[in-house]
Amino acid sequence: MVVTGSQDLYGPETLKNVEEHATTIARALAASRDIPVKVVAKPVLTNAESIFNLCLDANGREIALA
Repeated sequence: MVVTGSQDLYGPETLKNVEEHATTIARALAASRDIPVKVVAKPVLTNAESIFNLCLDANGREIALA
């Protein structure tokens, strides 16, 4: 999994560029015979909630927050 983080304050155009660059890197890693795992690009994470949700997805479990 390729995860990229940024901040909303940079604006939508910059975040779009960051996501495009991360996707390009993920594709190159996925195409490499030297990387023995499946590589998946994820959207740019810009806040605590998106980071937390990605961690839950990566762990394949759900946690109820009180």
